Amino acid sequence: MLWVVVGLAGVSLVMLIVGGVAALILYGHTQTRQGPQVGKEVMNDVMNDPTLPPQRGGYQKSFFVGQGIEIQRSATISFATLKQMIAAGNCLYTLVALTAIFGFVGVLFFSAIAVLFLMPNLVGLAFTLPVFYLLVRMLIDFIRA
Repeated sequence: MLWVVVGLAGVSLVMLIVGGVAALILYGHTQTRQGPQVGKEVMNDVMNDPTLPPQRGGYQKSFFVGQGIEIQRSATISFATLKQMIAAGNCLYTLVALTAIFGFVGVLFFSAIAVLFLMPNLVGLAFTLPVFYLLVRMLIDFIRA
């Protein structure tokens, strides 16, 4: 039974990845900036990155002279928009977003069930209760939207 749950979590993960990539392609907005100010911002972010190891000479300030390019791609769609599109009968357009949402919900749900199979005690329950709370809150937010 555990392998079935793990397999369903894997299928949900594939749905999440495919739906997320397709949503970026279909709904995505690309923002491109370039110029000297962008280069300074990028270099400042690199210098202030806490995950990078410190330099031998301590903190060194860098001065950037040149051009920088920044490209951002994002895709957003709200529950209210999804409900309106489904009510209008435009189900094919919402299929991509619903695939990503159901994939996300499936990964959370089936992973929590797998944890309950692996740890059938209070520790497993303590790990899964926040996940179930999150899923119930998502359902309530979808209904209210």
